[in-house]
Amino acid sequence: MDHHDWQRIAPEIAIQVVGEPKFKKSDEWRWNNKGSLTLNLEAGTFYDFELGAGGGVIWLLEQYGRDVAETLKQFGFERPLQSINSSDFDNAPVVKSTSNGRSFSRDQMVDLYRQSEVKVKYSDNFMVLRHSGLPMKYAPFTNIDGIWYMRRPQSGLLPLYITNKHPDKPVIINEGEKAMRGAERIWNYDVCCWHGGATGWNKTDWSAIYGREVYIWADNDEAGIKCANEISKELKTHGCKVKVIEPPKDFNEKDDLWDAAERGDFTHDSLLKYIQTFKEVKEKGSITFTRADEVLSQVTNPKWLIKDVCEEESLMQIFGSPKSGKSFVAIAMSCAIASGQDFYGNKSFKKPVLYICGEGQRGVKRRLSAWQQAQYDLKGIPLYLSDRAVRIGDKDDFERLIGEIEAVKAMEGDIGMIVVDTFQRNFGGGNENSAEDVGNFIHQLDSLIATYGCNVCLVHHSGHEGNRARGSSVIGASLDYEFKVVRHEKPKDENMYVSFNQTLNKDGQGMAEKNFVFKEVDLIGEGLELTSGFLELTDVDFKSKDKIDYKQQLVLSALETQACIQNPDKPEDCYFYGSTLKGYVTDSKGKNLSEDSIKKLLAVLVAKGLVVKTENVGYQSAEYHRLAPKFE
Repeated sequence: MDHHDWQRIAPEIAIQVVGEPKFKKSDEWRWNNKGSLTLNLEAGTFYDFELGAGGGVIWLLEQYGRDVAETLKQFGFERPLQSINSSDFDNAPVVKSTSNGRSFSRDQMVDLYRQSEVKVKYSDNFMVLRHSGLPMKYAPFTNIDGIWYMRRPQSGLLPLYITNKHPDKPVIINEGEKAMRGAERIWNYDVCCWHGGATGWNKTDWSAIYGREVYIWADNDEAGIKCANEISKELKTHGCKVKVIEPPKDFNEKDDLWDAAERGDFTHDSLLKYIQTFKEVKEKGSITFTRADEVLSQVTNPKWLIKDVCEEESLMQIFGSPKSGKSFVAIAMSCAIASGQDFYGNKSFKKPVLYICGEGQRGVKRRLSAWQQAQYDLKGIPLYLSDRAVRIGDKDDFERLIGEIEAVKAMEGDIGMIVVDTFQRNFGGGNENSAEDVGNFIHQLDSLIATYGCNVCLVHHSGHEGNRARGSSVIGASLDYEFKVVRHEKPKDENMYVSFNQTLNKDGQGMAEKNFVFKEVDLIGEGLELTSGFLELTDVDFKSKDKIDYKQQLVLSALETQACIQNPDKPEDCYFYGSTLKGYVTDSKGKNLSEDSIKKLLAVLVAKGLVVKTENVGYQSAEYHRLAPKFE
């Protein structure tokens, strides 16, 4: 029977003799609790790591006490199969059978080493070779008293292979000898590997790399990632700084750095840049102390998306009353980042942006159309709009969001910003005043930031007092940046003005206040009779009439807040009298203002143009009274 014959029947015979395998790969099967018995599907040969021996189907049958001739008859063969143990390779050393498995003289080993496709000498007494004629894909060889045996050392930990030429530089750990040889072709610093695959890492002596900075390049499968995390945990107990590196998404399941080297995927510099996108692995709940001088050496400049406004890996919030212009600001930021254009004088750095449209695309599309007509062309820029809200607090919907983010990342590269407009529309159930519910929501946003290194921008409504965002204080405590948007309208002035003020910057002074005037735009398009607009910088002093005292501000805030509570979608439909506001306005001591006091304050606000009185209907904030179709 030729080579192909025993390769063909080896799996069926194996199932008959030892049962269904515990583990299956495309090129290998394994049995026993620790996977010690293996079948090389490509070669049709077996090897038992515990015995330190192996061979073809005859070896397996004999090892398990089966009648060779009777078993082979089931497959239509009347003569024994040729065992791999007696195979004769071109120019290969002669194999001497011993009670301990195969053995080789020094000269034989030299020839075999020279002919092998991959060869890794771990120590003077242990090496691993890949040779097409061997019964294992990667065969271990151990030197005992001058004779090389095809088996692992019987006792002690296996040595680690390492080039060890750059002890002060990061070392890449590879799963397997071939992957390590590929890494050598790319990486200018040290590389290493251990023998035995995912089940052999804990039988290895890792002391050679204790205390070093380590990058673990795992096999591109579940077992490989699990093994890498176990190695990481072990090395961290010995002073190593560890990163587990997952292969790029476009790698095939079995691809490693050998395949990357063959394709020319990386240079040393590009591989280092890719590795730097991963963070050091930390166990859940772990605490790490770092010496002060090391921390100081790690200080870097901010990775700005918009200079002095927002940076990568941060959580930001833009809040304000309904119809105040929040979304117009968020759109301006998105366009600036996606295009690389300045944000009203602040330099932007181009990166893809995802805009989650909580109210659908209708309004956002109009605002973008106005922006393109008045500002600059948006054709081809990596700005992506969702077709609906995303219930971020819902596990299934959040996973769908992750899938879409990954798709955009694959096309456009690393994500710069994810805009969540608005908090309420994308919350996904629960109580926005509940610390637990909001905490879970923030946790999901934090996971986006950690995974993609991006900025997440929340667009949110203001709360009862108007000076902070609505909902649990957990939001504010989690932010890196916060901005307040306020709409202003001057009496006898048809323009709408917007102030944009930074209220929180955890690491500095941040952005100076910006003032805008709303510019209406008639949208161009066949059959279109729509208007929208954009915000333009202005130096008009539009806030002089807005200077009001503490009590006046309380009444104005109560008027706006109650409108939002009664009809959050259309607060402009709500009117109030002094009597209906009674109980909602308190002074600095917490005492309720009287109805007469509220009426007098409303009259002052009417005179200032901040409140409108409609006969037989009541009072309303001028902000809501003068809402125009342009804000639809």
